[in-house]
Amino acid sequence: MQRIPLSSSNVEAAGYDPRRQILEIEFKGSRVYNYSDVPPDVYAGLMAAPSPGAYVNQYIAYTFNYSQGEAPESIIEDALEELPELAEVAEIAATIAMPEMRAVGWLARFGAALRRMMPF
Repeated sequence: MQRIPLSSSNVEAAGYDPRRQILEIEFKGSRVYNYSDVPPDVYAGLMAAPSPGAYVNQYIAYTFNYSQGEAPESIIEDALEELPELAEVAEIAATIAMPEMRAVGWLARFGAALRRMMPF
C-alpha cells in the first residue's frame, strides 16, 4: 500500500485501501499501525486535517481495531508489483533451491493469497 507523507510532528505518512477499508499509518520512528474497518470519510478527514496527529488521537486510535507492523496484505500487494520477477524466483526455488515439499507449500500459500486479493 502506498503511503502519502503528512506534515505532522508524530505522523510520517498514511495509506488507505478502500476495498478492504484498511488504514495504514506510519508514525515517526518507523512504527506502522494498520487500522481495520475504517470508512473512506475517516481517511479523507485525516488527509485534510490541519493536525494529523490530533486527528488520529481523536477519531482513529481509540475507535478502530489495529495491529502493529506492516499488514501481510500490503506485503503481498507490494510483491505483486514485482510479479514477473517473483514468478521466476518461485520457479527456481521450487525446482532447485528449496526442498520439494516446502517449495510446493509456499507456492500454494502464495497462490491462495493472490486469489483472495485479485478481483477475477
